[in-house]
Amino acid sequence: MSLELRLCQVVATGLVDLFQDSCFRALFLNPSQCVEHLKAISFLILKAMDPARKALASFQSQDPDSFVEANAFERVTQSLNRVEKIARFVGSLLFKPHQLTQLDEHMSSGAPLDVSEDSVWLVGYTGKQNLEKGLNEIVGKTPFWSKLVDEVVRTASSTLRLRPQRDRALETLAKIAAGDMEMNSVRLESLAAVCGELHSGMRACEVEDVNSKMLEQMHKIAKSLIKGEVDVRQGSKLVHALMKAFRVFSAWPGSTDKIKDLSTWMTANEKEMTLEDLMSLSEKSEVAGVANLDDVQAIMGKLNKVTLPQERPELILAAKRLLNTSLRAVIAEAG
Repeated sequence: MSLELRLCQVVATGLVDLFQDSCFRALFLNPSQCVEHLKAISFLILKAMDPARKALASFQSQDPDSFVEANAFERVTQSLNRVEKIARFVGSLLFKPHQLTQLDEHMSSGAPLDVSEDSVWLVGYTGKQNLEKGLNEIVGKTPFWSKLVDEVVRTASSTLRLRPQRDRALETLAKIAAGDMEMNSVRLESLAAVCGELHSGMRACEVEDVNSKMLEQMHKIAKSLIKGEVDVRQGSKLVHALMKAFRVFSAWPGSTDKIKDLSTWMTANEKEMTLEDLMSLSEKSEVAGVANLDDVQAIMGKLNKVTLPQERPELILAAKRLLNTSLRAVIAEAG
């Protein structure tokens, strides 16, 4: 057997053996503790794929008389392909979206990583190769891998649809952080609703930026409310939206405590909040022409505990207007 042929066989076998070695299996068995190691391996392999294939093609071109059998080169090519698929599986699951873009720039040839395909390849492997079969079994038994793969499958159909919403939310939050836009109750509630959709329809790594910026604003508002830095009239419009927002983020540390703190704040400012709710419902009913009787019934339970202050004529007027629109609603229902 020629030295060149032997070399091809050693390379082909050695490439695969690297991933069957106990060291790599130990990393693959403990992904949560070895994320950076696995990412580094994936990055280096994918970056080296194009040079490796070019080197192999060059080596083969220098053997025009087929001194080395063609199937020997094919074995090396097959080994490269197998190793690449493993690296693509690891990279597609562990790299964040912006890191995938950077990684694609280092891959001078070949298709960019496709999370929807590369991340599920190993799970669906049904071949007979020991390496792939072994890694497939590990993925199936390891919660870390299973969770990431399940997340990709669950969000596959909705991710593309939700990306524009995520990008708009990021843009809005950036303007709010820069002071170019106000975080009012309507905007807060709208952003919270979008975040809820993103949580259920996109991978966690794709919405990290939105989550961190949103939570930053939420905690900032909550802190101002609780410390009494926000006028109660303004705060009453924010607190309900803020409570809803923290419920959307209930799985995040500190959110449950903030909901309790805000409930305490609402109790301490119950009278003023009820009066503000009266003003808001009155204005809303006046615009609609008739009141929503369910809303009226809800606020009446609160108003039973409150005396309208005579020094605030706008509240007296709001109560009268709400009475008028309520009567219109009753007449409309009867008629």
